[in-house]
Amino acid sequence: MEPYIAVCVQSRIADARNKADVIVNAKHISEWIDAANYVNSMEGTVKIVAFPEGALQGFPDEGLGAMDPDDYYEKVAIDVPGEITDLIGEAAKKNNTFVLVQARVKLPEFSGDYFNAALMISPAGRVIYSTYKHAVYVSEPSTTPHDVYEKWVSTFGNNSFFPVAKTEEIGNYGGIICFERDFPESARGYALNGAEVLYMPSGLEPRVARGIWDLQSRARALDNTCFVLAPNCGPFYSDVQKKSWKPGFICGGRSMIVGYLGEVLAQAVDSQEAFVAAPINIDALRHHRKTSARFNPLINLKTEIYSGIYKESIYPANTRPRSRAEREQALELSRERLEKMKII
Repeated sequence: MEPYIAVCVQSRIADARNKADVIVNAKHISEWIDAANYVNSMEGTVKIVAFPEGALQGFPDEGLGAMDPDDYYEKVAIDVPGEITDLIGEAAKKNNTFVLVQARVKLPEFSGDYFNAALMISPAGRVIYSTYKHAVYVSEPSTTPHDVYEKWVSTFGNNSFFPVAKTEEIGNYGGIICFERDFPESARGYALNGAEVLYMPSGLEPRVARGIWDLQSRARALDNTCFVLAPNCGPFYSDVQKKSWKPGFICGGRSMIVGYLGEVLAQAVDSQEAFVAAPINIDALRHHRKTSARFNPLINLKTEIYSGIYKESIYPANTRPRSRAEREQALELSRERLEKMKII
């Protein structure tokens, strides 16, 4: 496989409160796909463009003045595939590139719930991959697979939690969204299912200011011998007309692309709208995985000694929290369990 150029777009984030607003944001994403390809094709073939969490819908269901989850489900959450992904797909097709984007989506099997998804759209304009965020902030009302664990497993199976997009053109990809980057288990899950590139969008401040964003992006790459594409959010707005800023929300920018040895290949210097780009060499990664005995954790895993760590349940499954108060109740149960186990 020839090396190719990957681009992370640090796009502005604007809250969408209806379908028309989502279309405005989708068109903005499409314009960025055009621009990213035009500029970076001067260096090499651009094969993938990645966007931050919130680029498509913003965060109107979080923060001050948040939408009711039921209203969000009806007015903002999208069907996949559907009109919105088709719109972005046209830009992917026009530029002959893959696109990675986050969206809060409806699933026909779970009426009334919306899930936070990482999506891959192919150069043919079709959605070819989706995976779902497993860990959310206490104020985030979207549903996770663990919130509906029993139904999720009965519907999709035990092996549905860390799917990987396996492509001949750009290698194998997995998706980890925002708060989920706090859990190294997710990155390892995708890596052990064959991921070679981890799409890790967005991190709310103070992660950037405290160095956490850089640390996690590099650690997940090194720990799993994976490239990491980490597009962070640009400026935040409470509306798609950009008339008012979104109080309390900022991500600090510094979007980055990380190599499989944990080295920073490219990084933005601020939080404005921008992009970063770097070559991705999948063949070099595969050669390293096959030949290196050092900086290659995957071949050194002693799975037998780790398998018992998660024997006891901690965060309660099947609780389906829809508000900050309900998630805080679930966290309190977790604390009580850890106290009984004398961990805290």
